[in-house]
Amino acid sequence: MRDTTNKSFRPMKQRTRRFVINGKAITVSDKSSGYIENKYGQFYLHYVDVNDEWGTYLVLVKARRYSDYMPIFGNDEVYLRIDSGCATGYIFDDATCDCRLQLEHAMSMIAKNGSGMVIMSEAQDGRGFGLEFKLKTLTAIKDLGIDTVSAFNRVSKSGKADRRTYEGTIAIMKLFGIKSGNKVVLLTNNPDKIGMLRDHGFNVSYKAYHPRIRNRLLAINMKGKREKLGYREG
Repeated sequence: MRDTTNKSFRPMKQRTRRFVINGKAITVSDKSSGYIENKYGQFYLHYVDVNDEWGTYLVLVKARRYSDYMPIFGNDEVYLRIDSGCATGYIFDDATCDCRLQLEHAMSMIAKNGSGMVIMSEAQDGRGFGLEFKLKTLTAIKDLGIDTVSAFNRVSKSGKADRRTYEGTIAIMKLFGIKSGNKVVLLTNNPDKIGMLRDHGFNVSYKAYHPRIRNRLLAINMKGKREKLGYREG
């Protein structure tokens, strides 16, 4: 079909910058963006490449002003969710985790605030161990009646329940204009993420969200996160 509109269209200009974070040279490239609408509001979704272990990130952005599809946060209070992706929850609506509920709550809060971002690394699914590994832990949770932290330890035998790193996330925040002068409201229950941002000089508070408990396995998992990982309730 021939385009009969008279409006001009100029795709987003790709942006690449390099930052030194935790002694590592991190290159971040904003490759493309697209406008999306959902029941929470209007956003731009960016496809971002980072030269870290995790590679590709999706960055959902809401701002009061934009320049060439990039947010201009100014001195706004910025709501932020750092998200590891969850194929079982986001695609298949698995009720034994709260990931989808957390993401939906974050989009709602960001839309109401008018300024914010979701930085998602799908490669960090399963707290950095990957989807293949996580699926094994889900079976352990069901068959043994144990929580998610115990299941990770049982499957990996490494003593680690989380292997995520956040240099790429910090680089993306800097590329998208979040400065130390911005008040960042982190939408999380995870105290490690709060401490990590403060260690990098960001002015951070947090809003924890405690979703409804939909079944026995979710209740067990949430209890394990609180007691063994220090997760906070809303």
